[in-house]
Amino acid sequence: MKTSGLESRRWVEGIADFVRQYGRATPRWAVFFTYELTLDKLARSILPVLSHRGRQFRSVVLADQGALEGSLALFSGKLPGSVNLHPVRCKRGGVFHPKLVLLRAGKHVRACFGSANITDGGLGTNLELWTETESAEMLAGLQRFIRQVADSKDLALDDGARRNIARALCGLRQVETPSVWSSLDEPFSSRLRKGPERLAKRATVLSPMYASPGGIRAARKAIPAPNVQLYTDADLPVPASTVFVYDPPHPADQEESDADSFPQTLHAKAYVFHSPGRGDALAWMGSANFTKQALTKTLAKGGNVELMVQTTLPADEVDTLGDDLKTLFTKQTATEAPAKRDMTPPRPMSTILACELADKRGSHQLIVYTSFPAGHVTLEYEKRHLVVTIKASRGVATGPALARFLPHLDLSAAQVLVIYQRIGKDTHPVVVNVPHVPSDSDGADAHSSIDALID
Repeated sequence: MKTSGLESRRWVEGIADFVRQYGRATPRWAVFFTYELTLDKLARSILPVLSHRGRQFRSVVLADQGALEGSLALFSGKLPGSVNLHPVRCKRGGVFHPKLVLLRAGKHVRACFGSANITDGGLGTNLELWTETESAEMLAGLQRFIRQVADSKDLALDDGARRNIARALCGLRQVETPSVWSSLDEPFSSRLRKGPERLAKRATVLSPMYASPGGIRAARKAIPAPNVQLYTDADLPVPASTVFVYDPPHPADQEESDADSFPQTLHAKAYVFHSPGRGDALAWMGSANFTKQALTKTLAKGGNVELMVQTTLPADEVDTLGDDLKTLFTKQTATEAPAKRDMTPPRPMSTILACELADKRGSHQLIVYTSFPAGHVTLEYEKRHLVVTIKASRGVATGPALARFLPHLDLSAAQVLVIYQRIGKDTHPVVVNVPHVPSDSDGADAHSSIDALID
């Protein structure tokens, strides 16, 4: 973006740079948290970067189950590289909404985070905020958050995801830090009320508008500053706030060299609290939209999984940000109500979280992880069917029945297969992983020497 401060950059460049610098070191892991996931974009733009010059990173992608089912239904290709996909279901009604990448190569670790999903919009056509860090303090908090996701009783995810996370984080520091907030700990509104943000007289909020009128009022109450400047994409009244609407130059009005400089869709989220009597500011950026769901609820109380990271902006960067916002937004002027948006997120249809293939003493097994404790599931693949009995949210298929259902199994490398669960007359896509970490491993034992041998 050709403004004075905001820099246009594809966020995959931070991954490519890390691979170039540190890709020779082992163990090599890449952990992705995303809400939406476009599998074609993952296959074409990200996974090839993680296998540059044969330096294979073990990739682990956690995505919201409801959103992921839609992506799986549209995907007909094959994911390259060494990757496992893990759907995540929020048990109390929210969605899995963080956007985070953790890269590890030996002792080197980098985290990339912000507002972007692994989608066409997130990797180019949206206005996003995205940054990266190798700060030990921030990494410790982000690594703790990843572990919290794996351990949370309010999230349903398969055992393979937990093993992968345990292995990827093994030996890395995981502690609570003031610069990292998540909805697994407390509402964002609570963090703001007890922190230095409560002293700010003015706040700048950047977020798309997904809230209802009641949600807008609740979100505004979550911001302790008496004066709020809200930069958004819908011309709606907000209490005690000045509203500015995203208004980038139309593509037809841009010069040819600027055609990709001004994304037409706002998806960035940031909360900037201006220090009284000083020019600097505290800034939070990450996944939380300006909604009641994101700002006032914890995961345990039915909220989303959200992640925000705090940094301090010096006075010159605060001024530059203000200039950029003036370029891209115009002050609210309309009086008629904008068209209503569908703000209902997709809900999971499958009762299966994920499956994995294992080799137990030369015998293949299909392990099925479900969101319900006991019963049966019917699997379908290329017009073949398999019924699996579920006990304690887990089922196992093996022997001739599995051989007939999946006759051409390849367990030589971590990969992803898509099968279907039949529920009545409908079928719903289900992920099958050939896991990075076998099911008879606790995910953390002697990982450095094992990975070094594999690499």
